Amino acid sequence: MKKMLLIASVLLIVLAACNMGNVGIDRNPNGGIDISLTLTESEVNTLITEAIAQAEASGESVRVRNPSVDLQAGQMVISGEYEQQNGTGNFVNGSLTLAVTTSDGQVQVAVTQADIQGIEANDERLQQIADRINQALNSRASRDNGPNVRLTGATITDTDMTLVINLQQGQ
Repeated sequence: MKKMLLIASVLLIVLAACNMGNVGIDRNPNGGIDISLTLTESEVNTLITEAIAQAEASGESVRVRNPSVDLQAGQMVISGEYEQQNGTGNFVNGSLTLAVTTSDGQVQVAVTQADIQGIEANDERLQQIADRINQALNSRASRDNGPNVRLTGATITDTDMTLVINLQQGQ
C-alpha cells in the first residue's frame, strides 16, 4: 500500500508539474486508486493545438488552422478553418462534433457530425483528425505512468473534461 501511495504521490506531482488542471484521488473499491484529472476548456484547446503542431512538425498534412474547442455536455465541437479538398489550397470555416468515451483503458474520440463544406462525416480525413486527438489525450493522460494505469472514464460538461485514471499496484 505504501508503494501505491508513493506512486500516486509521484503521479500527482508529475501531473501538477505539467499544468494538467485539477487532480483528485480516491480509493477504488475494485482495487487501486482513481485519479480524476479535470481539464478546463482552455487546457483542452492547448492539447488540440499541440497535437496539430506535432503532426505538422512530423511532416503530416493537418489541413486545419486556428482550431477552437467548445466543450458541450457529452461532446466537444472543434471549429476552425479546414482546407478544401478541391486542389485550390483554400480554407473554409467549419466545425467537427466529437463524442468522447473510454475503451480498453484509453480515451476514444469519434466524429459524430461534420459541418465543413465538401467533407462528409464518414470521410477518412475526419478519422485521421480523431486519431490525432486520441493520441494527444491518451499520451497526456498516461505520460510516464507505465502499464498499471488505465483510463476508466471521460465526462464532458460545458466548462471542462474530466478523465478518471485507475492506478493499480504494480505486480
